[in-house]
Amino acid sequence: MRSSHRYLIAALALTVAMLYLLPRLGQTPDAGGGNTQARPDKQTPRPQSPTKNQSITEVYDRELIDQLHSSDGDASSKINSLHKLVLQYQQLLGQAPVGENEEITKALSGKNVKGIALLPAKHPSINREGELIDHWGTPYFFHAISRTVMEIRSAGPDRKLHTSDDLILP
Repeated sequence: MRSSHRYLIAALALTVAMLYLLPRLGQTPDAGGGNTQARPDKQTPRPQSPTKNQSITEVYDRELIDQLHSSDGDASSKINSLHKLVLQYQQLLGQAPVGENEEITKALSGKNVKGIALLPAKHPSINREGELIDHWGTPYFFHAISRTVMEIRSAGPDRKLHTSDDLILP
């Protein structure tokens, strides 16, 4: 008899624990220690390319794009020019470009839903891999802080990301 009471109590405790934990299985802790609803594993939406029949509209700010690869410009003015191009893209398309360097470069070059090009696809500041490069020839690193804020990082003169000589905007 005592044994059946133990099983009953254990089953009851297990049921209560399951009722408590089951709704929380789809949640993950956030940085603040609370819980936030887990998101399904989906990739970040990528910018759509214009359709084959859609033409690309060139909206070049010559001063900015010339400054990106100017031989007399400094690294700071180049990253500032790139930041301004990203802000222009955001104003024209309603959001910052998404993806890694190559995808962002394509978006700035007109491969986006509106077919708007802020940068020529064959610009000297784009390397053979299709990436925008900094003053020292290293690809920029883009990090979306939010839907409207894009961090742009130059590896700096040591050409290594995340070191003390990096240039970062904003």
